[in-house]
Amino acid sequence: MLYMNQDFYIGLIRQGLQGALPEEGSLQLAKWRLADPEHPVLEQQVRKNWELNRQHQSESELDPDTAFNALRTRGRAHEKENTATVRKISPARSNRRSWLGIAAVLLILLSAGWFLMPSLQGDGPRAKIETKPGDPPREVTLSDGTKIWLRENSQLEYPETFAGKSRAVKLTGEAFFEVAKSPDIPFRIDLPGAEVEVLGTTFLVSARPDTTIEVTVQTGKVALKVSNKTLILPKGKAGSGNPTTQEVAELNYQPNAAAWRNNTLTFDDQPLAAVVQDLEAYFNVSIIFTNRQLLNCRFRGRFPNADLTEILDAMQPTLAITWKELDDEYQLYDGNCQ
Repeated sequence: MLYMNQDFYIGLIRQGLQGALPEEGSLQLAKWRLADPEHPVLEQQVRKNWELNRQHQSESELDPDTAFNALRTRGRAHEKENTATVRKISPARSNRRSWLGIAAVLLILLSAGWFLMPSLQGDGPRAKIETKPGDPPREVTLSDGTKIWLRENSQLEYPETFAGKSRAVKLTGEAFFEVAKSPDIPFRIDLPGAEVEVLGTTFLVSARPDTTIEVTVQTGKVALKVSNKTLILPKGKAGSGNPTTQEVAELNYQPNAAAWRNNTLTFDDQPLAAVVQDLEAYFNVSIIFTNRQLLNCRFRGRFPNADLTEILDAMQPTLAITWKELDDEYQLYDGNCQ
């Protein structure tokens, strides 16, 4: 009963600090203050500790409820120690010492934020890597075995060691993820205005500031979340999320969206219209067909260390085309589907 009362009054003090204390609770707290001269002193200490906790929370996103539960647990353990050594003291005196013991625990633990916060957050120190415009893709392996390829002009923040029941990283820019499977511990990517959650899969995320977020899934299943809307994307699907309008939508799947990761383009019996779209995006050029009917033809091939002229040369025997380069534009002539 003694432990429950302690929890009860700590809860009332906390409700008051949050501005959510009902009138009945105010009366109970007022009676409690008058019951013992030590109670107002303890309340003042708790208020100071609350302010300290709020400062730590703003720096590390510490959850106040989690912090108070942890402190309360430690307070109970401390109290049990004290009552075990002072059994001959009167109940009123024992109660006062117990409260003072809890206050001491609150002061020590909240003041030593470096000790409390890591245990509540779960993860260890964080690391950050950045790539500049023109940089080659940078590969990172996380502590759980997840591999990430960070594209140029992007930034990734992640814990050096995952702990607890979550795996979370923060991405700005574009990256390809090969997430290690762990069914009991989801993997989350915090994006500007959205998040992605998976269990184990390979997928591409593009999340530049002030732009629509795009996700392309190669294997597994991914949930793209924007505000209160969620878009589930299985293997071979793509989708987008707009943090401004808070809308999500499916996109046309582009198999070569992550070709920058290993500099390899693969076309698996795709319509030439899709092939041209990938080539234009990858090489940043325009490709013009004089015979538009060729766009319905299909093309197959895999090209490591992709080179545009090599790919166009590979089209010639199967599509009977000729081509020439004019500045940043490539024109394709003649041709037919064989």
